[in-house]
Amino acid sequence: MRNFMILTDECPSLLSVPLPHTIHMKSWQGSGNSWTMYIHYHLHGIGELQDFGRVASALNWHLTTNKDLRPGRYNGPRIAADAVARYYPRDRYQKKVIDIAAGTGFVAENLKARGFQHIDALEPSASMIAMAKKKGLYETYYENMLNDDPLNIETDTYDCAVSCGGFGEGHIPCAGIKELIRITKPGGIVCIVMRQCYLIDVEEYKDRLVPFMISLENTGMWTRVSRHVVQDYFIDLPGVVFLYTVQ
Repeated sequence: MRNFMILTDECPSLLSVPLPHTIHMKSWQGSGNSWTMYIHYHLHGIGELQDFGRVASALNWHLTTNKDLRPGRYNGPRIAADAVARYYPRDRYQKKVIDIAAGTGFVAENLKARGFQHIDALEPSASMIAMAKKKGLYETYYENMLNDDPLNIETDTYDCAVSCGGFGEGHIPCAGIKELIRITKPGGIVCIVMRQCYLIDVEEYKDRLVPFMISLENTGMWTRVSRHVVQDYFIDLPGVVFLYTVQ
């Protein structure tokens, strides 16, 4: 067994998962130049990839066949939904939620199972959105990346902005959090679930993400409710859950 980086339903997150050599070779032969583009994406980040959608389409095979993403191995979506549900024990059907880096809808599936009905999706990949639409999980779809550019979403729209797997190498920058705060109502929550190791291993977040979160709290933009480590976020790797209320 060897480890290869593949695009997964954390979307657009990257997971290093063990793949049999035969699967790797089949994927390589089947994707041609798109695989080269995908490697470029991983090394240089989404911002330098001109056609993210073609790469996602070429790797959709992984999304439907990779058993490492099944519940019990990739537990991030359940962990995220549980965190949001704990904060909103009642009237969940009334809450308006946006799923950031929604992928094909793993988080939304878990939110729906807990009684949340009004969920929108923010996702940069058209092919991922197409897959999510087949499930009928979201009310509105925004084909956008989250960064420091303003989204085409009104201020104070959501009761909750949740991101599971959107914070990783080449993904959402620290500055994107300000947009999460802007589109969330005062008194609403921002929930970020990510691999714990990314706080150290990813240059964008190392010694930056947590201090940035603290600085936003110091300026009165949000207040921390909790930060806790969870086990088995992905297989045996721990995750961290940040929960903040917007001021």
